[in-house]
Amino acid sequence: GCTACPAARRPLGPAKAAAGVMLFSCVMHITSLICMAVQFFPQQEGQYVYNYFRYPQYEQLDGESLLYYLLYDKYYYRYGNLVLIAWILMAILAIYEGVWAIMALKADERVTRPSVYRSRQSVDENNRL
Repeated sequence: GCTACPAARRPLGPAKAAAGVMLFSCVMHITSLICMAVQFFPQQEGQYVYNYFRYPQYEQLDGESLLYYLLYDKYYYRYGNLVLIAWILMAILAIYEGVWAIMALKADERVTRPSVYRSRQSVDENNRL
């Protein structure tokens, strides 16, 4: 994030492009979070689940979510854990990407202004040439 801040003060600099990509990525992760939450988290009565390893293969969920069923099923608990881990990772990434994009877009001039030492050094180097 700190490498993008100096360039963020320039109009349409590389930090603006990076911040735009990160903001787009944040929106896509939030969309994925919502889609997964709609599929796995609601508790609906009368919902049926197909389980290849049990007989009968269609089981009715009694007031539990699909994620709860997957987490506590003897055969699908690993898949349920992967779904939960993926959801948590996407939530963390969405927060990180949102903060990073805002930091690159709204960089403070005190952070992006070159130091006095660096500006004197670059002037001296230009004068030597």
